Amino acid sequence: MKSAALAIPVLIFALGGCAVDGQVGATPTPTPEPFSASGTITVPMDISASLPLQDGNPTIGNPCVPQAGYSDIESGAQVTVANAAGETIAVGQLSPNGLQNGPSGDAFYQSVCEFAISVDDIPPTSKFYSVHVGNTNRGEQTFTAAQLKDGIALTLG
Repeated sequence: MKSAALAIPVLIFALGGCAVDGQVGATPTPTPEPFSASGTITVPMDISASLPLQDGNPTIGNPCVPQAGYSDIESGAQVTVANAAGETIAVGQLSPNGLQNGPSGDAFYQSVCEFAISVDDIPPTSKFYSVHVGNTNRGEQTFTAAQLKDGIALTLG
């Protein structure tokens, strides 16, 4: 009987180190970290308003003015990210990248205005995310988390 009395406390002591959160053998699930989205949005340039900002030398990155109808796409404009249920889960903003070459090369009259998209602290809780920039008429584009992390490119006009 003496050996049985000794075995029980040893067994309890050995199993005591195996419990995690009260469950034997359980491993804690790591909490996914929020991520950031980046990218660009381009809009047609107003050549008459942008030419005076070029100091006689149109150069990539110089200031530019979007055409009429795109006044909601500007530095500081809100960028929202919604989850698959349509709930806004993160908000960022646009910052100016300036004058960029248009689709046909470096002809100034075909240049576009580009803005950088930046949204931080997006919870990784959805399979798809909708991104909205500008006024309510602009609609949304849907992306995966991987696409948002890699960088997105939106074009209006």
